[in-house]
Amino acid sequence: MYDESARERDPDLDEAPTDEPDPRLRCIACEVEITSLSQLFGKDGEPPDRVFFNPAGLVMKLLTVRRATNLRLVGSPTDEFSWFPGWTWRIALCAGCGGQLGWLFEALGDGEPPSFWGLLRERLVQK
Repeated sequence: MYDESARERDPDLDEAPTDEPDPRLRCIACEVEITSLSQLFGKDGEPPDRVFFNPAGLVMKLLTVRRATNLRLVGSPTDEFSWFPGWTWRIALCAGCGGQLGWLFEALGDGEPPSFWGLLRERLVQK
């Protein structure tokens, strides 16, 4: 579940450097390009960087983005323990190195947006 008391704001995500109009976020392990800062968005009026806990109690710091590339999906969609009620999720692995980078969330009905990515902040690097 989302824990509002654990919300953190990453100051590095507030502004893009002026010499690069759309900085890229890459897999920290293999540097494959995954998305860009322009794709960040706040789901349900929240900031794009949020903190959740998985069923085992592990902290997950996510960035929500509209579009991402170079990700491979694993498993069938499920709504079990979804951090976003009304959206199913599937694990997303880096197409370059195979490491888990996050999840794809897809609306069960007419949710907006119809799909988005929740990416693990500590597994991305801005370059």
